[in-house]
Amino acid sequence: MPRRRSTIFVNSVVKQWGAAGSLLQAAFGRLPPHFVHFVMPHSGRHCHSKTSAARHHKTQRRLTPTEHMPAQPTPATAQHDMPTIHRDTHQPHPATAWRLPVARPHATLFAFVLIANLFVYAVLGVVAHLSYLQVKEKAAAKSRSLNALLAENVTAELERIKLGLVACAAEVFRQRREGAGPEATAPDFLHLVRRQLPMAANLIVIDRAGTVIFSTDFPPTKRSASERAYFQRFAADPSLTFQISEPLLGWMVEKPVLHLVARIPTRDGAFDGLVVAAVTVDWFIAKFQAMDIGEQGAVVLRGDASRNFDLLARFRPTGKIGETIVSDTFRATIAAHPAQGTYEANAGNDGIHRTFSYQKLEGLPLITLVGLASEDYLVEWQHRALSLLAVALGFSLMTGAASAFVVRAWRRQAESAEQIRLLLNYTASGIIGLDRQGHCTFCNPAAVRMLGARSEQDLVGQDIHAIIHGRAEAHPCRPAACPMLTEVAAADLGIHRDVFWQLDGRGFPVEYWAHPQRRKGEFIGTVVTFIDLRDRVLANTDALTELANRHRFDETLAAEWSRRLRAEDDFALLLIDVDHFKAYNDTHGHVAGDDCLRQVARAIQRALERETDLAARYGGEEFACILPGTNEAGAWRVAERIRAELASLALPHAGSPVGPCVTVSIGIVAVPPGCPAEVKDVLRAADAQLYKAKSAGRDRICAQTLDAAAATAAEQAPAQNGA
Repeated sequence: MPRRRSTIFVNSVVKQWGAAGSLLQAAFGRLPPHFVHFVMPHSGRHCHSKTSAARHHKTQRRLTPTEHMPAQPTPATAQHDMPTIHRDTHQPHPATAWRLPVARPHATLFAFVLIANLFVYAVLGVVAHLSYLQVKEKAAAKSRSLNALLAENVTAELERIKLGLVACAAEVFRQRREGAGPEATAPDFLHLVRRQLPMAANLIVIDRAGTVIFSTDFPPTKRSASERAYFQRFAADPSLTFQISEPLLGWMVEKPVLHLVARIPTRDGAFDGLVVAAVTVDWFIAKFQAMDIGEQGAVVLRGDASRNFDLLARFRPTGKIGETIVSDTFRATIAAHPAQGTYEANAGNDGIHRTFSYQKLEGLPLITLVGLASEDYLVEWQHRALSLLAVALGFSLMTGAASAFVVRAWRRQAESAEQIRLLLNYTASGIIGLDRQGHCTFCNPAAVRMLGARSEQDLVGQDIHAIIHGRAEAHPCRPAACPMLTEVAAADLGIHRDVFWQLDGRGFPVEYWAHPQRRKGEFIGTVVTFIDLRDRVLANTDALTELANRHRFDETLAAEWSRRLRAEDDFALLLIDVDHFKAYNDTHGHVAGDDCLRQVARAIQRALERETDLAARYGGEEFACILPGTNEAGAWRVAERIRAELASLALPHAGSPVGPCVTVSIGIVAVPPGCPAEVKDVLRAADAQLYKAKSAGRDRICAQTLDAAAATAAEQAPAQNGA
């Protein structure tokens, strides 16, 4: 078993520390088992027992999807999905550790050192290359993400200008048609539109002869617009209604501008002038400068292929506005992928290598490009590559010394093992040492950081319960219910999930390993390693309501149903529907509808008092509550609490025929022990009760206790969907 444990340790190090772990795997291969047990407490053999599993189940805490939100501490309610893993606590004596043979032929030893060095260099080279590809992919993904946001924002702004221009042209046409004369310009309307378009520097009206007859922000110029190319295109093409001009020097703005132009028709559809919005190039550059693109990044706005990719605006480096010079790589890439894509090129006057993403603006002949400079995003990788090279050179020196003296090499191996143990202080996982009474004896910097302490002195000597649970402002935990204290008292090994609390009262979900430490068979303390699960919990959270999402609901329902079958316990499920929510959206708007769903979700969460209960967003305006160990009467009380919480909010619902405020209909199904129903039967029955509540007039509760006959009927009944 020592070899198996050492392999587990080395593989774990490879996974957590990348290149350094690869070096350990190549350099040491097998490590003394007592060292493995000390530095990686979860690397022993797996064993299971009904007694230990039962004891562990009582000490588990459930995690809610909102516990990753540090600003709002909430009680833990979501069930973890990882069973307890108990391992043996036997530690082999150091004398049983494997040792290299002392006598080796020089040629064999030299060949071994050479092969080992080549292997390490090859592994570190692969690690460096994969890391390089990963960094480049992250840069490309960031470029695409930034470009998507930029394209969406620019498109929205230009569409606003377009709609404003079309409205202005329509108003001018209306006034001229109603007898205001051919010189009518609708000045009041244009000023009103101008105030709604802060991105436009000026709105002007040009008559059919090219004379500027009105300007919102500057005195009209005496120069004729008939010489402008866009004016000539509109005059020649009666089908042309809107266009974005080539970059121009504004006569009145006196800056490089883009003219967004809308046609003013006569009654018979002939050309009767133009309404023009001038947008300065500086406006685009200011928007580009606000983006997080690094010190050498670039943002570009160009015309599409129909405009020969003319340069409209550029941030870093500045280019000649209107030029159509682009790289061959860009032309080839956009020819293959016209809508969007990613490529690399030495673009711009500075010749800096950048990773570009481009995106065609929907409905507009424009393209946005965001480029991240490789010298910006590769800095960290270069440092990492130098570190890998340093590791490789260090390994060469170490193995070179080992080829001269095997015994001395083993001494160095022991020193290296000690260095690796010290390296654990810098891992991202928190590590805490506890004595037999559960007091902290040491902790690594990651633990200090994750627990919100200023230094190690804030934690050393403190009771573990006071550190991780005693400052839970929203939901204090009694010491007798502390899973960590239970593990210390039992001197047992396992993997657990819990909610730790920082010193400022903010909670965060964790997964931790508790490994008992023994000296000569006597229990002397426990080493606890824990990791932050906030990102994992976030993946199971509904973004709008912060309740569990449908994926988390399905997982929890399956897990709780399996637990019910094993324990032969009660079980209840609630399906909740917001009454006439479509009418709410139609009456109050979608933004208010989203806020309404959030308020309803919080009311449901407040109504659940037990850590074992789970509230989830089931879909749309529907919610669900899983209530393990609950009969129909208990589920009915929970449903009434939900209605009471919602009634206390008094959310106005002008479009509801039920009442003036937002209400819910609730379907309950309770499953007693021994019922042969399946999960799908419970869902059907709950849906049927919800439909019954809605059919009976809404704002009510309907419940059913599922027995064998009811389960059969639920399975045979078709699914019904209420309005």
